[in-house]
Amino acid sequence: MVGLVALVGIAAGVFLASLTNFLANTNIGGPGWSFRGNGALWVPFGIGPAFLAMGWSALALHCRRARRWERWAGVSLLIGVVVACLGLLSLMLSRLGTGWYMSLSFLPWLWAILAPVLWGLVPVGVEDRERLSWWWYVGAGLVYGVAVVMSFFVDGKLVPA
Repeated sequence: MVGLVALVGIAAGVFLASLTNFLANTNIGGPGWSFRGNGALWVPFGIGPAFLAMGWSALALHCRRARRWERWAGVSLLIGVVVACLGLLSLMLSRLGTGWYMSLSFLPWLWAILAPVLWGLVPVGVEDRERLSWWWYVGAGLVYGVAVVMSFFVDGKLVPA
């Protein structure tokens, strides 16, 4: 089962690296901002935490023997992507000089931490299946996080921009 967690983490990291590489080589941008070059780092620092929230939420929900844990983990990913896009929108607007708000770039990381905690508190329907030790889930969460980060960097080295 840890192998499956690692495989999903590797797939997430490769996806993030591929999306970063794609955006770094485009001309998508606007007044004062661009995804070209370092602007593409929005992917690992904005969308990356959404993938961490998804994996960690899936493990928290599976640990609680929640019904439809896969769907709720997908909801965590979707919320994380929306939060990252809100942060990007605030960054774009701050470049226009309106100045009445701050950059929301910390929110994706906050969501990555809060999502599994919230899924641990929300009442969920329980399936009748065997549950592993909670230590196993903590270890699997570490494996998932390391797999996402390491595969992102390895893919970046194997497939340069």
